[in-house]
Amino acid sequence: MLFRSLVQTFLSRALEALYRAESVAGNAKAAAALAEDALREANPQFSGPLVANSGTLVDARLWLGDIGGAQKALAMAEDYLKRASQSRNASSFGDLWAAGVEARRASLLAETGRHAEAEQAARKALMLQERAVPRYDEMAANSPVAMFPRGQMERLAENWRGMVAQALRAQGRLVEAEVEARRVLLNLLARAGRYTPDSAKAIMLLSSVLFEQGRFAEAETLAKAAVDTYESVGSGPGSYQLANALNLVAKTQTARERWREARATFDRLAGQIAIDDASRDAFVSGNVMLGLVQVKTGA
Repeated sequence: MLFRSLVQTFLSRALEALYRAESVAGNAKAAAALAEDALREANPQFSGPLVANSGTLVDARLWLGDIGGAQKALAMAEDYLKRASQSRNASSFGDLWAAGVEARRASLLAETGRHAEAEQAARKALMLQERAVPRYDEMAANSPVAMFPRGQMERLAENWRGMVAQALRAQGRLVEAEVEARRVLLNLLARAGRYTPDSAKAIMLLSSVLFEQGRFAEAETLAKAAVDTYESVGSGPGSYQLANALNLVAKTQTARERWREARATFDRLAGQIAIDDASRDAFVSGNVMLGLVQVKTGA
């Protein structure tokens, strides 16, 4: 029985690692399938991984635009959290588990346009995560299997801080959003360097805030840095994240009326990167800025 439990745990972790790899590559459908597999293979004796894996499924469903599926996954995460709160490891892991659930609640609220509530949920997730980080050694001592690296907990805190920045940006509170976005980026650069998926995401966040402030030259510089970072960590054709970064480069060039450069960026986006239906729907079909650039440069 113990051997079988360990096998289930390690299989679930392997599937989680594959999910992260597909996420970095930008393969939404493959990532979602792996999130489903990881949850199905999670050891039912350990409630904590069930909380984490159902939270990952929320992310995957939102990425696919499946709000209903995300809501069901969040309900599962909340149910597993209640169960986990009764376990013997709750005093050590409880804040970490709860932070993950609150962060996914924030994502779902943001996706449905409830940005003030999303901010509150993201701030709660950040508070819980920061409270959990100093307990890493205690968690490692009580974990039935090898713990993930300490740095992963610290990176998650910055991810949740980034969600606060996104919620502030969505509410038009751009100065506050810039403060939080810069803090996220500086913290991630100090801990892990530039060439990580988390750093690329943080660069994009700050670039998007500066774009909305009308600081297009700075936004373009950062968006190009995000493209370089995503490509360096393995993103390529079909990657949603790389397509998003290229789209932001093109938007900044369009805003600066640099039509030829914007056309070249959009052409690369449409011809080489946004090659799947999800990416084309998000960044090519009906893209107003692309239409403007085509008119200015001759379609």
